[in-house]
Amino acid sequence: GGMSCASCVAALEGSVNRLPGVSSCSVSLLGEEAVVEFDPAACVVADIQEAIEDAGFEATLRVQASEPGSVVLEVGGMSCASCVASLEGALRAVPGVMAAEVNLATAQARIKYDPSSGLGPRGLIAAVEDAGFEGRLWRGAITDTGALHRAEASKWWRRLLAAVLLTTPVFCLSMLPMIIPALMWIEHAYILVGSLPAAWVVMGVMAGVVQVYVGGAFYRSAWSSVKHGSANMSVLVVLGTTAAYGYSLISMALAAAAPHYEGAVYFEASCLILTFVCAGKWMEAAAKARTSDVVGSLLSLAPKT
Repeated sequence: GGMSCASCVAALEGSVNRLPGVSSCSVSLLGEEAVVEFDPAACVVADIQEAIEDAGFEATLRVQASEPGSVVLEVGGMSCASCVASLEGALRAVPGVMAAEVNLATAQARIKYDPSSGLGPRGLIAAVEDAGFEGRLWRGAITDTGALHRAEASKWWRRLLAAVLLTTPVFCLSMLPMIIPALMWIEHAYILVGSLPAAWVVMGVMAGVVQVYVGGAFYRSAWSSVKHGSANMSVLVVLGTTAAYGYSLISMALAAAAPHYEGAVYFEASCLILTFVCAGKWMEAAAKARTSDVVGSLLSLAPKT
């Protein structure tokens, strides 16, 4: 009781939403009621009533909630329908989870669970991260989704920048001698041991940094996907780049052991694959961030009632 306008509604929703464990609060001015979804492990009804009274309103418990606990999480790192299926499977396998629905477009996961099982938002976020994604509580604002996508785009931009800076010299050392015959001496100059040229070692080190720093995200995602019995795009990326990089390392070892080894290395292949896929990930995350910003701007134009 005590509400008189839309400003009261906004103030009340803001006060309740700030409570730990509250996932959503919807206030009806005409009905003079508030529907609150919260985690009983982190918040109790008395806390909600106290927050309402502190905001200058009156509150009485009309209906004791008997619905299962529910929470909405923001999820980062999803790129395709396979990611959605993998995450849903991982969440549904958590003891206490009754239902899980993941939306790729909004980057959200809606989960219903049994609070009596001891499960709460923290456990669900841990399950999301264990599946190879990033998770946090959704606070009910479209700008939060945009911020999540912008943070993801920033991560991929840093990886892309590192990949380009390291892949360029690897590509030049590998391909220029084939394109310009006068530079053939570069590839087989400065033999270190056996028939191992220094150029191979330089390419191996730079490609290794790309494989670990840029490819690390794909390895983590691939492992989480395989661990839960599915295969996503990261598995394909990991298989391709590991094959090229692994073969090149074996070729280096054979060259070091044999004085007349005539094999080749393909470090540029693994670097180029990771660079192109990383560029695609960055563009995808940037596009999602812009879309979220546009949707947020449109929603802000809606009349307040």
